[in-house]
Amino acid sequence: MPTLHLTARGVPAIRPSSSPTFYWDTKLVGFGLRVLPKGAKAWVVTYRVPTRQYARRFTIGPYPKLSLAKARKRAKGDLAKAAIGQDPAAAKIENREQVRHTVKALFEAYEKHAEVRRKGGEFRSWPEIRRSLERDVLTEWASRPVTEIRRRDVIELVTQKALAGRTAANRLQAHLSMLFAYGVEADWLPANPAAGLRKRSEQPRTHVLSDDDLRAFWAELEADTPIELSRGTTAKTKRVMPSETGQTLRDLFKFLLIGGQRLGETSRMRWANVDLDAKLWTIPGAETKNGHPHRVPLSEPAIELLKARETRAHPVATFVFPSGSNRNSSAWVWSKRTAPVLGKNAGVAFTAHDLRRTVATGMGDLGIDADTIGLVLNHRKPGVTTRHYDHSTREAATRAALDRWAQRLNHIVTEQVARVTPIRARA
Repeated sequence: MPTLHLTARGVPAIRPSSSPTFYWDTKLVGFGLRVLPKGAKAWVVTYRVPTRQYARRFTIGPYPKLSLAKARKRAKGDLAKAAIGQDPAAAKIENREQVRHTVKALFEAYEKHAEVRRKGGEFRSWPEIRRSLERDVLTEWASRPVTEIRRRDVIELVTQKALAGRTAANRLQAHLSMLFAYGVEADWLPANPAAGLRKRSEQPRTHVLSDDDLRAFWAELEADTPIELSRGTTAKTKRVMPSETGQTLRDLFKFLLIGGQRLGETSRMRWANVDLDAKLWTIPGAETKNGHPHRVPLSEPAIELLKARETRAHPVATFVFPSGSNRNSSAWVWSKRTAPVLGKNAGVAFTAHDLRRTVATGMGDLGIDADTIGLVLNHRKPGVTTRHYDHSTREAATRAALDRWAQRLNHIVTEQVARVTPIRARA
C-alpha cells in the first residue's frame, strides 16, 4: 500500500484508481486516506489493541467535510487510546447504537406493534396513546438514547404535565410505562424507568352544564363564527376551519348533547351503521370502549340533524362527520380540540365528556332509572346474569329515555325569559 506525506495541498490532487486504494501517512503511523474508484475520499485509522489478535480499522470521517488537520488530530487521539488498551472502533459502534436506539426509534417500533394489535381488534385506545406520546414525549426526548432515560427524567416530565392536571399526568405516566415495558420486552433497554412510580390522587370530574350553560352553548352551535383550532403537536400553529368543516364540528357537538354517546364513537359514526327508517344507529363492537356493539335509538332531533347532513353529504361519503374535504377521514382528528374553542366562544368551560355527564344527569332529573341510563351510555353491569344470560338492550326503554331527554333539551335551549310587569301597590 502506498505511503506518502499527506498535505492539505496534496490530498485534492490524489486521483482514484480502478479499486479502493489506501494512502498511509508517513507523519502519523496508522493514519491514512481511502480513495474509492468513483472518487469518494475518507480518512481512516488502523491500530492494534493489545487484547486483540488482529489489527482494526475504522473510518474517521469523509473528505473534504473533515479537513486533514482535524482528521489527523482525531486519529492521534484514537491511536493514543489503542496504545493503553482501549478500542476506539468499539466505542464508535456503541455510540452509533445509542443514536440508533433513540426514544423516537423505540416509539416507531412500538407504533408498528400497536397497530398490528389494533387491527386484530385489541388496543382500541392506541390512537389516543399515540397522540399523547407524540405531543408530550417526542417533543422532549425524540433524539435521546433510550438507555439514558432515568426515573428522574420520567418524574420531571410527568411533574411538568401535572401543571395541566393530575389526571393528565397520570395518563402520561401510564403511557410512558407502556412504551418502556415494550422496550424491555423487545430488548431495547434493561428496565422500565416508569414502572412502579406513585400516581397522583385524582378528583373525579362532576361538572354538569346548567340550563344557562346549555342555552349559551347551543347559541354558539347555532352561530356561524369561524372556528380556529391548533394543529400538530403544539398550539403554536393555528388554522381557521373551512365553513363546511366548522358546520360539521358544530353538528357533531349538537349530536353529543342529543345522544349522550362518547366523543370518539360519535366522531367516527359511519353512514353504513345508520338506519334512518328504523331510527337506529348501531355502533360496532370494534368502535366501543367495552368492545360490545351498541344500538342507539335516534330521537326526532337526531333524525332531523342526520337528514340535514345527508342532503349535504358527498355521494360516497364514509363518515357522517367527515374531516373537511377528505371523505375517508372522520372529524375525530379535530373534535377533541374543538370543545375548548366552542366553550371559550360561548363563555362556558367544559370538556366533551362533560356533555355526556350532562345528558346522564338530565335523564336522572327526569326520573329515568339508573339501569336505563346505563344502557343508553353502554355501561355494562357486573355480574354473571348480565355477562352470560341477559343480553337484552331494553331498546324501548332507551328510546323513550332519549326521546324524553331530547324534549327536555329542546325546552331548555328554546326557553324565553318572560317579561313581567310589576303590579303597582294600591295607594
